[in-house]
Amino acid sequence: MTIVRFDTILQSVTGIPADNVVNSWHFFTAAGVLGPNDYDNVRDMLKDFFTKSYTKSGVSKLSLSAYIPTSTITSTALVRAYILGTTPGAPPDYTSSFTAPAGSASSALPAEVALCLSYQAALEDNVNQARRRNRKYIGPFASNALGTNGRPSPGLIDTMTLAGREMLQAAQASLTWEWVGYSKTNAGSWEIDNGWVDNAWDTQRRRGPVGSSRQPWADNAPPE
Repeated sequence: MTIVRFDTILQSVTGIPADNVVNSWHFFTAAGVLGPNDYDNVRDMLKDFFTKSYTKSGVSKLSLSAYIPTSTITSTALVRAYILGTTPGAPPDYTSSFTAPAGSASSALPAEVALCLSYQAALEDNVNQARRRNRKYIGPFASNALGTNGRPSPGLIDTMTLAGREMLQAAQASLTWEWVGYSKTNAGSWEIDNGWVDNAWDTQRRRGPVGSSRQPWADNAPPE
């Protein structure tokens, strides 16, 4: 029985690895030996999460990738997989990529802005539920992700909830994989039962760019 961490890497147009946006997902498998096709199965689930469009109540919804700014993120996302318990720093056990449809040409929001996809195990008596919840900070986003009140747009929230639900359903239908939550504290996984998306932005400060210039001021400096 094996837990594999899959990293999705949205690549920055700067080409600087530190500017990439990384999310880690955990999948459980009972398969004894994993082949490339097995890993491809999860890659396709992750690709659908970012690139698939949906319909809700007869209304078409954009894909998540349609809210990602083309001015900061390239159209090619990387996927790397690591079997947990192997030597730290070892190369990935699997590397692949997927191409996202054209993103948004709208102005980019600050790179720190993210929308949180939360998920948890089913509630159980006398069990610490806080350790059976995970979250993924999805982003970055373009200005088309903004609602009229400055919150995430209802369309974006709908898309992310549908993407989470469908990836869970795809994993449940898989003969090899189960999408699971993972606790570093307990070094164990748990079955995902449900999830949600709040109508509020989150901030990931580590995703912010480093300043590239500085404009000084002083009390005796003449105006330009």
